[in-house]
Amino acid sequence: MTINDDGTLLGILLLINNLLPFILFFIGCSILYFSAESFIDNSINLSKKLNISPIIIGASVIAIGTSLPELLVSLFSIFKHNTSNDIGNLVSSSIVIGNILGSNIANIALVMGFCAVIHNIVLNINILKDLLFITLLGFYVLVCVYYEIPINYIHGILLLLSFIAYFYYLIKNNSNNENEIDNNTKSLFICLIIIFISIIGLSLGTNLIVDNALNISKIIGVSELNIGFSIVALGTSLPELFTSLAAVKRGNVNLLLGNVIGSNILNIIFVLGISSLFTNISIQAEMLEGGYFIGFIFIFTHIFLILNYIFFKSLSKFSGMILLIIYVYFIYKLF
Repeated sequence: MTINDDGTLLGILLLINNLLPFILFFIGCSILYFSAESFIDNSINLSKKLNISPIIIGASVIAIGTSLPELLVSLFSIFKHNTSNDIGNLVSSSIVIGNILGSNIANIALVMGFCAVIHNIVLNINILKDLLFITLLGFYVLVCVYYEIPINYIHGILLLLSFIAYFYYLIKNNSNNENEIDNNTKSLFICLIIIFISIIGLSLGTNLIVDNALNISKIIGVSELNIGFSIVALGTSLPELFTSLAAVKRGNVNLLLGNVIGSNILNIIFVLGISSLFTNISIQAEMLEGGYFIGFIFIFTHIFLILNYIFFKSLSKFSGMILLIIYVYFIYKLF
């Protein structure tokens, strides 16, 4: 083999190596899309089979399924970086907090914003109550972050108790008056199996997207926290985006609302609750680059939805465009 042949082979290998992250990224997107389609179809069938309100299915089965990436990413960062030294703990805490708050911002500004541009979203009083609950939870987390109060296992237990209370409230206040039992859909067992497989697909697709996005982002040289707020949070919000778009395509806004709002609540009381059982979640104030801006965006996006309910009882295409602009600006400021 000549020197020219060696150079050509090396060039081809380098090209393949550079293209591989992009190929895997798009494969991840494809897996997410088909998993989301299957997930929504069978979740709708499940709600009909059990005669349960779609909003309960959205806020429970779908919200838990689409919150799994946030949980997996948070636990992975804890077990990978949680060492006896403070630096490792701060890195894991940064990714956990950035992932949770960044994902919640993405769910409201990106997911609901994008869906509102496609389809007008009618809001109801229960959504208003949930939004107020999320805003208070988020404010509590931000206070802990800014005043360097560790979120430890005691907070974790309280958050998980809130998780149980939330589901009790959800079932009590969202009885189904719409669905009739449908005996023509797939069997209950088949629906549950396909939902389980779809959740695995959502997690696999998300992992492919996040891993390869992180590989590309290393060239940029941004902080772990900002990566958590942006790349990781966006990646772990993709299941919510794909499942919400699938729900909107079928005209099932209740599934969309249950998915996004339920996922935002679960990100804090479930994901943060479980994460804090394994390590103290604490961030030094100097690690928060533009932290006040991030906190402002989190509170503002939720209050924006509350104001849309108060004045319009819905989220219009114009409001959706505003949310998308806010999210683009948010990502721009992080980088």
